Amino acid sequence: MQFFKQILLFTSAVSAVSIALYESAGQCTGNNVVCSNVNADTCCFVNSGNARGAIYFTNLPNPALVRTYGRGEGCANQIRSDRTTSLNWCVFNLANSITGGRWAFTSKRRAIGEQKNSDCVRPDTGYVQGRQFNLTGLDDKAFEDFLVYMKSVEPAVPEQFLNVEVVSSEGSAKAIE
Repeated sequence: MQFFKQILLFTSAVSAVSIALYESAGQCTGNNVVCSNVNADTCCFVNSGNARGAIYFTNLPNPALVRTYGRGEGCANQIRSDRTTSLNWCVFNLANSITGGRWAFTSKRRAIGEQKNSDCVRPDTGYVQGRQFNLTGLDDKAFEDFLVYMKSVEPAVPEQFLNVEVVSSEGSAKAIE
């Protein structure tokens, strides 16, 4: 019984892990899309035509295993695996080839080929030029268009994304710091 209580305590202590895919290959800053509250062994992914340059894992358990995928669709081709005791982990300088990432508890044994399509999620939030967007209601085409918008330097938000921008209670766009 005591063992069961310890397991429950441990699993409740694990914060919600978020995985952010960044546009820049040199660092984990700037425009990005985020998969929020990602469970262990669940892939956060984009299609290979929209590969990102860096990936950032937030609120990891200690220790954790993080895997970075690229050069293919979603989480099909692993390009890097790291064991970390850090709560936050950035992987960059991968030549804009990142298409996904996932994390696991280090004691969990799971073969690379075991991932199922149901174990993959698309980013639910986007951050562009300090503005936040809720991407959950976008269809696949609109989501792909959003990834193209992320690469632009145009300060104006395209009309198709005005209705998914997160705004403050005052009615103005919410700045993300």
